[in-house]
Amino acid sequence: MWGGVMVLSSITDGSTVAVMDASLLTSIRTAAVDALAARYLAKSFTRTVALVGTGEQAAFHARLLAPAGSGITVRVSGRTMEHADSLADLLRSEGIDARSFGSDMSRAVEGADVIVTAISGQAPVLKAGWITAGALYCHVGGWEDEFSVPKLADMIVCDNWHALKHRGSPTIARMYKDGLLSDEDIYADLGEIIVGDKPARTSDSQFIYFNAIGLSFVDVSVAAWLLERALEKGLGSRIDFGA
Repeated sequence: MWGGVMVLSSITDGSTVAVMDASLLTSIRTAAVDALAARYLAKSFTRTVALVGTGEQAAFHARLLAPAGSGITVRVSGRTMEHADSLADLLRSEGIDARSFGSDMSRAVEGADVIVTAISGQAPVLKAGWITAGALYCHVGGWEDEFSVPKLADMIVCDNWHALKHRGSPTIARMYKDGLLSDEDIYADLGEIIVGDKPARTSDSQFIYFNAIGLSFVDVSVAAWLLERALEKGLGSRIDFGA
């Protein structure tokens, strides 16, 4: 069952072009934005990605941050050993070098080059004491880390800080609301770094905090791209809405 629906419409006459599973698009978009951020914000040589979370979001992050043949090891951790083992097994079946750390999140995170929290809860799971200098942390959902984690960062980068700071769930939005974080504490939006207005990582010792709230136009772009790939491969079902 789909968790939501994306409807693509023609810009010329408004007719329906495609109907898609929006939850799948969100999973792809979220992981893709973090993978793009890693291109600019991760260390010059990434060896390990630590996942805190074992669901679909975590799986897509592994696929895009540490694809098969990349030489990057994925450390999988979650609330239960069974879920961590299951995801690690799935990723290994896809050719990804994945290892289960069970429910030992601290051991999975310590020393990792890239950290991803992809959990459904609203509680600070990631601890500042687990983080090693030089790491890139990709914050995916809501309140996933201690307030001391962004305070530890050498730079905080967002997809769009103006949109994020008013969405009360993410850690840094909560801190902004409570007066613990200001606009001046945000280094840049990712777009500013991509176009060269601000420099990206300048040292492999920097700890960088990245938070993408998710922008609707990116979902539409991903949907359009996916539609093109589906048409090329002859996938999907055609519906005659006029019938």
